[in-house]
Amino acid sequence: MRLFRVELTRFRSRRINQLAVLGILGVILVMLYGSWRTSVPLSDVEKAQIQAQYDASVKDWDENKDEYIASCKEQEAADQETSPDVDYGCEQGGPGDIESWMYGPTPFAERADRVLPDYGLLMVFGAFAMGVSFIAAEFSSGAIGNWLTFEPRRGRVYGTKVGASGIAVIPIALVTGAIMVGGTWLAYSLNDNVGTMTGEIWRDVGAGGIRLLLLTIGFAMLGVAVGTIVRHTAAAVGILVGYAIVVEGILGNTFEGLRPWLLQLNLQAVLSNGTSYWETVCESGPTGQVCHGIEKTVSLTNGVVTLSVVLVVVVAVAALVFRRRDVN
Repeated sequence: MRLFRVELTRFRSRRINQLAVLGILGVILVMLYGSWRTSVPLSDVEKAQIQAQYDASVKDWDENKDEYIASCKEQEAADQETSPDVDYGCEQGGPGDIESWMYGPTPFAERADRVLPDYGLLMVFGAFAMGVSFIAAEFSSGAIGNWLTFEPRRGRVYGTKVGASGIAVIPIALVTGAIMVGGTWLAYSLNDNVGTMTGEIWRDVGAGGIRLLLLTIGFAMLGVAVGTIVRHTAAAVGILVGYAIVVEGILGNTFEGLRPWLLQLNLQAVLSNGTSYWETVCESGPTGQVCHGIEKTVSLTNGVVTLSVVLVVVVAVAALVFRRRDVN
């Protein structure tokens, strides 16, 4: 459709979108510099210091282990009065082996699947902001009314704007994602800390890239829908910040049962192929109320379904608003 091509050209030509891409690239460069700094292996001086600390710990354990084990068992017995499942493993104490003390940086191979999830929120909310400004600027300037005199079928106008925003962010997500992965690999490679990369690791990285790409497309379209409803970029950003503070922050922490249905955890579940969170459970014990945390999971399926429902509902509501509401 010629109308669709026009919207793609408009999206690419917007100065604010170009600046947003430059901003994303700037943040990526900072993150890559951080990766290079944190991938530097331990120096010989640092290794010697750790070895000295380890030797001192071994000597101290050999001289005082009976006292340490007895003290540990005493504390374990006291705590078992309120929590019978407590097990401190007192007999397994000690400094361990020297490898556990050499806390050098993690090789790239062990964190490759975390590179895109760690950068994902930046790309997702960048796409959302570009989508919002893409449509909100037309309402603010009054250009949308002029545009409808050339193409009065509002369904086509709205559909092409939503679709064009989703298509336009694809190359942005692909290029920035490739820079992030390739740059991180290069940073670790310069410090000779890549590790053993296997086909399975690269497949996990690729799967994470596909999930991030789909999220980026969806949030660009969601941005257009939200911009259509509120008609101002600042208002959309304010709603997003208010949601983060009130819903994710206050309500999410007060009513922990809501957390699996909020955006943050579901975003993380899609980016990371599932995630987990801790829910506090309090029970009555001999000495009063005892609280402990229970780890719960949010699956990839839960994240996909929840975010898809949000996208479909908001896009549909925005379509109805655009068709029925005066544009001026």
